[in-house]
Amino acid sequence: MYGIFHVEIQHYIETQYGRDLWTAILKRAGLKNRIYMTVSTYLDSEVVEIMKAASDLTGVPVETLLEDFGAFIVPSLMNTYEPLIDPKWSMADLLLNLEEAVYRVIRTRSPGAHPPRMTFERVGPHQLRLHYDSPRRLPALAVGFVKGIAVYYDETVDVQTQKNPDGSVDIMITMITYG
Repeated sequence: MYGIFHVEIQHYIETQYGRDLWTAILKRAGLKNRIYMTVSTYLDSEVVEIMKAASDLTGVPVETLLEDFGAFIVPSLMNTYEPLIDPKWSMADLLLNLEEAVYRVIRTRSPGAHPPRMTFERVGPHQLRLHYDSPRRLPALAVGFVKGIAVYYDETVDVQTQKNPDGSVDIMITMITYG
């Protein structure tokens, strides 16, 4: 996984729970003294171990932490990838163009980065379906990401998930208010 996520997880934990907890999480995850760099790549398993340790130490379920983190990281990602995002886009436009405008560029420029396959399609005037498929199996992160984008665009959304037999997840996004 691309290092920006590890760095942002550290920022999330330190912002929400304090620096001491980050140190305790790394120790519990078997990653004591680990330092993450945004442009490096790390094992996906490290994110899983960090989130499990964070859950153990905070009492917050892993799925909730992942969703909260997904929303937390949006402003940073929007800033980082701003040149790839049309300023005229709505939330729906961004989501519908995410794979082509952002993830394709990430895969081309950063061969070590393997963002999930997230396919969006419009299924109604105010509804999108996100088909999330990733070997990481972190759909809660995608749900948080969608909710964070809604906040970024000053929109209110209802998000429902459905797990598929193949391990992928369909996420229905209903836009309730528009910024």
